[in-house]
Amino acid sequence: MVVVWKPIKPKRFQDQVFRAIIMAAMKQTGADIKRDFEQTTATWKHKPEFEILLGIERGAEVMVSTDDEIYRWVNDGTEEHIILPVNAKALRFREGFIPKTRPGTLISTEGASFGRVLFRAGVIHPGTKARDFEKQIYKKWQPRFRRRMEQAMKQAAKASGHAM
Repeated sequence: MVVVWKPIKPKRFQDQVFRAIIMAAMKQTGADIKRDFEQTTATWKHKPEFEILLGIERGAEVMVSTDDEIYRWVNDGTEEHIILPVNAKALRFREGFIPKTRPGTLISTEGASFGRVLFRAGVIHPGTKARDFEKQIYKKWQPRFRRRMEQAMKQAAKASGHAM
C-alpha cells in the first residue's frame, strides 16, 4: 500500500479584499454611531459637527468626535460659574427651565423656559450635570462593534479564500 501526501496549498491571501470588507463594516458602524451623537442634539438650534475617524493600524478603531465647545459643556457638565451680560446692560431670562437633554439618555427633547421674566446684572449659574453622551454611546456600541468586526472578518476570510 502506498500513501501519498499532497500538501494543501491555500489560495494566496487577498489582503485588499479583506481590508475593503473590514473598512466597509467600520464605515457603517461609524455612520451609525455618528447618528446617535446627532440624535443628542436633534432639538438644538446650535448643531455641532461630528467627524468619523477610522484606523486599522492597531486593530479596527472607529472614533466619532467633535471639537464643539458647547457640546463639551453639555457632555462633560460645568462647574458653578458667573454669567454676565455681553452687548447688553442686563441678562433677560425666565424663572423656570426644562433642559433639552438629561443625564442617562441619548434623547434630545424640546425643553422649555417658563415663569416670570427676570432681568439681572449677572447670575451665578449652579453648573450643569454631565450628560455623558460619550460613555453611553460607547457602552451601547462596544459590543455591537465587536460582533460586526467578527462577522466582517468571517466574511472577509471567505471572500479572500481563507474561510474555514
